[in-house]
Amino acid sequence: MKFTWTAPSTWSALASGALAIALAFPIWGQAGESLSLTEAITAAQIHDKEYLASQTLGDTADALRSQANSLWRPQIMATAAIAKSSHETRVAGAQFSAAAFGANPITGANFNTDINRGDAFEWAVSAKQPLFNLARNAQSTQLKTAASMTDLQKMDAQQAMIVRISERYFDAQLAQQKLQLLSAQLNATQKFAEEAKYRYDIGNRPITEVYEAQAQLARIQAEHYGAQSDVQLKLQRLQDAIGHVPSTLPNSITLKEPLPKLDDVAVWLDKARNNNIELKLQSLAVQNAQAKANEYAIGASASLDLVGQIGRKKLTGDGDYGNASNRENTSMVGLQLTVPLYTGGYNSAKHKEAQAALKKAQLDLASANERVAQQVNGAWLGAQTAQLQVTALTRALKASEAQLDATKTGQEVGHRTLLDVLNAQNQTTHTRIQLESAKQNYVLSRLRLSALAQDLDVDLITQMVNDK
Repeated sequence: MKFTWTAPSTWSALASGALAIALAFPIWGQAGESLSLTEAITAAQIHDKEYLASQTLGDTADALRSQANSLWRPQIMATAAIAKSSHETRVAGAQFSAAAFGANPITGANFNTDINRGDAFEWAVSAKQPLFNLARNAQSTQLKTAASMTDLQKMDAQQAMIVRISERYFDAQLAQQKLQLLSAQLNATQKFAEEAKYRYDIGNRPITEVYEAQAQLARIQAEHYGAQSDVQLKLQRLQDAIGHVPSTLPNSITLKEPLPKLDDVAVWLDKARNNNIELKLQSLAVQNAQAKANEYAIGASASLDLVGQIGRKKLTGDGDYGNASNRENTSMVGLQLTVPLYTGGYNSAKHKEAQAALKKAQLDLASANERVAQQVNGAWLGAQTAQLQVTALTRALKASEAQLDATKTGQEVGHRTLLDVLNAQNQTTHTRIQLESAKQNYVLSRLRLSALAQDLDVDLITQMVNDK
């Protein structure tokens, strides 16, 4: 590897300038104001495809409730038909009596009529109002339960979007900071390598310092290439959600002091048991499975309906006995009882299937309770641990900076090597990244914890972070 060198005024001036660059926090893209997390979430409400798809669930829920209500409303049907039809009537041995015939009725009379391919027309209007129907009641319950589940899914999508966008935002922000720090470190190490080469050439430093600087520079270059690719990927994921590439992101998170008090884990577990959306959905799934079983229970298919009908049938044409015309008017109002006697085993098989689905739903609910409890514990421990890490890493960063200053001074007077300075510089860089990661983990853990208790909104972010 070839190094070019510009002679510095003094070694001390060069080293100080290089280390200053390494410790600097250059703001990437200072042309515009940085995008805050709350602004990213607001933009996602307009552009995030997954969130926008969830908003259609409100219409779905309304439609399901309308279907449930319609099952108990009257059903009215109108029919009409026009056709070519033939009709034949033969009556033998009929008896007639009338005042004109005297006291003795006429017996043995025959009546024959027929119409061949005559004009037929009929119409009818019928109505049915369900009064009692266990299967229909079970179907209504299933539809209403599905509507409630859809409402919960829409609510869950809002909170999931906040967590998802926060994760993408922090991923991009941390990747950006890593690239910035590595760029500064690469620049500083390049200058160190040039200085080591110069000092070796004039006989003031051993060749080992040149090799150490070259190896360190190559390692940082490799990390820098990876960091560049990582930033592009993370920004693309954020862009997909918010609709544009942010001009710049904040260099770091500034947590508010004091942070909101974190209640005991028992409090959060109780909140989750009462409010967690996943548990509510699973409880509704149990209700839905029970209603499905009721739909096919013994006797559920019996129904009692109020029915009514009016109609007319008319047939006119020619037949063997001349012109003929038949007309029939009907009207009816009454109760209709329907009791299926045998369905070929279909209902009993469906009931057995529904009972198995109910048992599975009940077991799924028990599993969901365990899973949510584990998630609450994990998020609570994550928030608590991250808060402690922020405190510890803040102290560690101050110590690393002091160590770097002392190592630099020691190197200037010959007590420390160039490798010692580069290692101290690396330690400071990694501590900064770890501190930023701990801050992000704290915020994300708190967001996830609140989401598990169905208590998450954007206001929580402003309570934790100076989001500007």
